[in-house]
Amino acid sequence: MPPEPEPSAAPDAVFIRTARVSAFWPCFWLGVLLFVLKFLYIPLLDDVPKTMLGWGRDIAILSASDVVFAVATGLIAQAAIFFTKSKPRVQRGVWIGYIAFGAGCVVWGVLSLRIAQVLRMPLTYPLLYLAGDISNMMSSVQQVLPPQTLAAIIGAPSLYLFAVTITEHLGQFERKWAVRFVQVLLLVSIGCWFYWARERVHGYWGRQENARALADNPHAAFVSSFFTAIFHGGAVTLHEKYPPDFVNDFKTAGDRGGGNQPTPGIPRGAKNVIVVICESVCTQHLSLYGSKFKTWPRMEAEAANAIVFNRFYSHLTNTANSLAALTLSIYPPLSWRELTVEQPAFPGTTVAQVLKVRGYRTAFISAGNNDFSNQGEFLKDRGYDVIQDARDIDAPAVSSWGTDDKAMVGQVFRFIDGDKRKPFYVFAWTQGTHHPYEPGADWESIDFLGDDKTWGDMGWELNRYLNALHEADKALGNLLDGLRKRSLADDTLVIITGDHGQAFGRPHKTYFHSGRVYQEDVNVPLIVWNPKLFKNAPRSDTIGAHVDLAPTVLDLLGCGLPASFQGRSLFDPAHPPRAYFYGAMDNYILGVREDDLKYIYNATRGREELYNLAADPEEKTNLASKQKADSQRLRQRLGAWMDYEMKLFEPEK
Repeated sequence: MPPEPEPSAAPDAVFIRTARVSAFWPCFWLGVLLFVLKFLYIPLLDDVPKTMLGWGRDIAILSASDVVFAVATGLIAQAAIFFTKSKPRVQRGVWIGYIAFGAGCVVWGVLSLRIAQVLRMPLTYPLLYLAGDISNMMSSVQQVLPPQTLAAIIGAPSLYLFAVTITEHLGQFERKWAVRFVQVLLLVSIGCWFYWARERVHGYWGRQENARALADNPHAAFVSSFFTAIFHGGAVTLHEKYPPDFVNDFKTAGDRGGGNQPTPGIPRGAKNVIVVICESVCTQHLSLYGSKFKTWPRMEAEAANAIVFNRFYSHLTNTANSLAALTLSIYPPLSWRELTVEQPAFPGTTVAQVLKVRGYRTAFISAGNNDFSNQGEFLKDRGYDVIQDARDIDAPAVSSWGTDDKAMVGQVFRFIDGDKRKPFYVFAWTQGTHHPYEPGADWESIDFLGDDKTWGDMGWELNRYLNALHEADKALGNLLDGLRKRSLADDTLVIITGDHGQAFGRPHKTYFHSGRVYQEDVNVPLIVWNPKLFKNAPRSDTIGAHVDLAPTVLDLLGCGLPASFQGRSLFDPAHPPRAYFYGAMDNYILGVREDDLKYIYNATRGREELYNLAADPEEKTNLASKQKADSQRLRQRLGAWMDYEMKLFEPEK
């Protein structure tokens, strides 16, 4: 009989030297390295924590999905090792394969960090498909790979392999009940951690624009999107043929030819213009648009002297790109990048440039800071005689964002009163409704919510916002009163809109500048005020967007459109019954409204939504799978928009 092997360790040893293979250490070190990589995601958050406790909370939320991913793959690998124990060579191959898989995951983790820095979200299969193919995407990523990333691509998997080798050499845990109990306890703890983290992601913490996507595990995000697209057929793309005339919605005035002259028969006679952009204001919480909160009582009263447009939209939830659309009448590039930063000298014509040569005095006056997103550079040489911001207004700052809106209105009148011989064009921007909605010195705080606790953690934020809207209403009232006092009301067009919406978690779980395109995100007010021209005018259901604002101003003044304008006057009978918008925060999203239908395409996830806003104004019932013909037609219109914009912003060389 062969001699019995000597035990390799004492019978009560927990940590033993053995040749037995296990997925524990490869899984452990994969989880550790993915956890460490998520530390580098924190600077990408909108609210970077300022305390150690805040850092600990954020890294716990960000990394939970990565640790669960590592544990899940480890359990799968361990199961494969168990079922191949009768075949040692196969078992060894499974073990080595899992270690190689772990090293590959570490490399992808490093690349995903860089992708997140560039795209602000994980890479998914539909997004990759939208970009063309993997060679195109990788070429783009390679151009922005810094040396430290290249070093990490080599160093991180090397560190992983070194750690696995050392710990495997030291030994494995013996399979005793105490060890098994600790392992089960650890798995339960990780499960509780993951549940806690996802609750935070879908709660108040997730109000940050791109926080949700950064908290996803990039490996799982790509794999799940791939299998959904390939096997479930759930992904849709914009790579469909569309009728050639679909691009007519976006053609510049020069390209479309004809129809660029003033619309005959519309009310005219005013010579002065004031355009007011209300920061972060959507229709959702305005009493003028049916909100139960009495936020805009003065504008409700003044509606008798104005045309109120019900279906007007911003193109996205981004101030800088909204500025480009509002001033140049162009669709901003379909990217999270800001045109004012990337291309401040982008060619185009403003209303100020058109009117300046006609003898107008022109001004751009903001209650904020024009250095934000390089807006000051963008506004240079755009036809404004005066470009001013909070630093030029003799009033104390209300917050780091700027000064009080009433003070800004006073600055507008200082400009108007400076020379009464010429007509004026003023483009004004408020600031009080920008987060954190700091109260001015003379604010009268109102408890709008009362006992309503249904807004949860957002209740305090929402009440401040509602008060900010109420104060903005007062500032707008001061503007109209000042015009009447100067006997300028009948001679002045006052056009009031918002740069984008502001979400507070209802009816969708989106927050602030959400990057989504639901009604609370992009449906903004539009009031065209003049007591003489629009007395008791009916409200308008014409669909339009920011790109149409400048053409509408020039049309009301009897001016033709510059060749570079992509928009049309809202009074033009040829205006298409559509508006286009997009989001680029944690997902790339495109949307279009046509009559009562609103279609949303998530290019990151390959998903589509279709709503009938007449029957479902809160966008709760997705009709995309039931009304496939409508979905396809509107998806094709988005494809036409994307194609035209890519050629416009990246012309062939």
